[in-house]
Amino acid sequence: MRRLAEADHFRPKAYAVHRGRTYPAAAEADASGLIAVAAGDDRPEDLIADPRDPGGERFLATPEQLDAWYRIHWTFRWKGGPFDAVGTVDGRIKGVYTGGSWGFADSFQLDPETGPDGVHTQYTVQAALNNVTDLEQHRTALMAVAGAPLDLQTGARVSHPHHAIVSTGVPRP
Repeated sequence: MRRLAEADHFRPKAYAVHRGRTYPAAAEADASGLIAVAAGDDRPEDLIADPRDPGGERFLATPEQLDAWYRIHWTFRWKGGPFDAVGTVDGRIKGVYTGGSWGFADSFQLDPETGPDGVHTQYTVQAALNNVTDLEQHRTALMAVAGAPLDLQTGARVSHPHHAIVSTGVPRP
């Protein structure tokens, strides 16, 4: 089994597909509607260099120039509770508890951490992969004509990106 620290597949990431090639990308367009694409040494001819990137490895694309633009994230269950994966730590999958039971967080002594907003507390766990169940990858389409993400299974527009997903189970190692 691969060490998770070496193959950090569980961190949420965004990608853009340009002319059939997939690149890491920003998860949101900038104020002018352009999407930052990290192309590295591969310099796409029809994309403009990002003037905010002194290294010259990022380019800007309009949605019309992309074949696809999407976000991937992972979810899992540990001790029966639901979690969003946020990466790996010391070879273990790290997740943020998404259930609504403070009793669950207290009973299993989840680690309190300050959330991304700097105000609210979130509860996390670092678990060995063989101790988690229902590990699923979700793909959210970020490019939609009306601005709302599309559910990739139904094609319907949704108001919350976590509802626009295609789930795929991951076989146990």
